[in-house]
Amino acid sequence: MRADSPFLDDLVKQVKKSSIKYLYFSGTWDHLVRREQACIQDEKHQQSLMVLDHHNHLSIMRAERLALRIKNSIDEIVDQSKTEAEQKTNTPPPQC
Repeated sequence: MRADSPFLDDLVKQVKKSSIKYLYFSGTWDHLVRREQACIQDEKHQQSLMVLDHHNHLSIMRAERLALRIKNSIDEIVDQSKTEAEQKTNTPPPQC
């Protein structure tokens, strides 16, 4: 994606106003995407950036740490969804 493209500008706006938690990944040897461009530049999103040492733009996709981080994030989402579903089903019906 070209920096400052209309598509990227619109994408950044949508991500910033979203309540969804995003994860960002970068490699220390990535010469295609600079680290400061690897995530949305605000406090909320910069804390979600994981920099993988000894990886470039392509090799990052086979990084074990990346796969483990994604797996753990998915597990957290599933656990949270289960908890929310249990809370909804355990709520007594309103009294009439």
